[in-house]
Amino acid sequence: PTPEPTPEPTPEPTPEPTPEPTPEPTPEPTPEPTPEPTPEPTPEPTSDDPFEGIKDDEIATYSDLFDVPPPENDDEAFKLGKKIRQWIKDGKPEPGDEDEEDGEYDDEEDEEEIQKHDKEEPKKKKGRFGFFRR
Repeated sequence: PTPEPTPEPTPEPTPEPTPEPTPEPTPEPTPEPTPEPTPEPTPEPTSDDPFEGIKDDEIATYSDLFDVPPPENDDEAFKLGKKIRQWIKDGKPEPGDEDEEDGEYDDEEDEEEIQKHDKEEPKKKKGRFGFFRR
């Protein structure tokens, strides 16, 4: 025979006396402190180094791939730093990675031009919007 659990008496909640609402004094409107004007953020980094956070070998690789001359002044250096950061963010694509077929296609155009040497017409530029890709 297992002893049956005896139900524990639940204590009845005693009603708490609700305090009568006292009229709150209205707080006087205090003038909000105006935030100090923060200087406009400049697009250029605050550091003196335009290539901060970029490794030297990444800068060298970028300049080799894209034939970029060294910047001649600070503005060019900051612009180049931005471009290199964007290039790194994009996964360091090589110049030919975007359209690998283009390189092959250009070679074929050159061969055709050599074959049609007797015609002196300027080579027409063909639109490459992806319609005639191989």
